[in-house]
Amino acid sequence: MSGGATTRSQKKRDGRERKNSPEMDKAQSSKDVSAETACSMLHNISKEIHDFRTEYKVVLHKFKEEIKEDMKTELRVLKQEIYHKLSANCKQIHAHETRLSKAEARIEEAETINMGVKNVLFKSMKKQKVMQEKLTDLEGRSRLNNIRIYG
Repeated sequence: MSGGATTRSQKKRDGRERKNSPEMDKAQSSKDVSAETACSMLHNISKEIHDFRTEYKVVLHKFKEEIKEDMKTELRVLKQEIYHKLSANCKQIHAHETRLSKAEARIEEAETINMGVKNVLFKSMKKQKVMQEKLTDLEGRSRLNNIRIYG
């Protein structure tokens, strides 16, 4: 009996032991049902996650496009403001350049006149000095003529 042959009583005993009791059948069937339910639930959850991702991809894409359009609009407005300010600054710079060139012309004219006046004044001072020397000489000669000698 310890060898390879199995007796009928052993087979019956093994058959009884191998037969599932109704409780075991119920437990086995509940395991099968719970496995199927869990699989079904996992499949539903996976589908919901996929649907959620798909939906939010669309929502995020719309949000991205809205932000992009808002930024484009704001940049356009900013560009226009900068252009207006830049053109106003260019006009001011042009006005300042005009005033500066006029002022430079007036200064150059004044310097030219100043140089002329200096030359004329220098010549006048030379003439005055020469005339002063002549006057001094004439006064000295006239004093010589006024000397009377008595003797």
